Amino acid sequence: MSNTAVVYKSDYGAARSYAICIAKALDADLYNLRRIHEFDFSRYDALVFGGGLYAGQVNGLRFLSSHTQELEGKRLAVFTTGLSDPSIGENVQRTEKAVAKALVGSEACSAPVFCFRGALDYSELSFKHRLAMAGLHSIIAHKKPDRLSPDERVILDTYGKSVDFVNLAAADPLIEYMRSK
Repeated sequence: MSNTAVVYKSDYGAARSYAICIAKALDADLYNLRRIHEFDFSRYDALVFGGGLYAGQVNGLRFLSSHTQELEGKRLAVFTTGLSDPSIGENVQRTEKAVAKALVGSEACSAPVFCFRGALDYSELSFKHRLAMAGLHSIIAHKKPDRLSPDERVILDTYGKSVDFVNLAAADPLIEYMRSK
């Protein structure tokens, strides 16, 4: 296996859980983006990056977009965590577009994106995230029930609660992808 690094940014723990699982399976070095002061890309042939989804944006993805030259020629995969159900194709497509847009102009923009379900505990949310979820809930609550998307139903059903959709086995395709070449 080539030298691999798994870098993640996790505000509430789901991305961290997947990153630990992936790093163990790949015998890779594990880095919390919050603790990286300088990263030596030259040490690695492959990189897995993961972060939570917030309003359609991948937490910490700026790390990759600001180092596109250092990523050239490396095997790269990106994973996201969120409440959105990745079995719904449009959720994955939306995430893939956000990642490609953030990495536009580099070969990294063609990196495969793996979407995993995360967790949410409203009691742990920062003020900013609690406020955002309250606003989103308010907008969705005013919609007619027959007009709600599956993700909107999840938000209504879980609002104010603690939910955990983390399924580490969902990381298997990413692990296999990284091992395949």
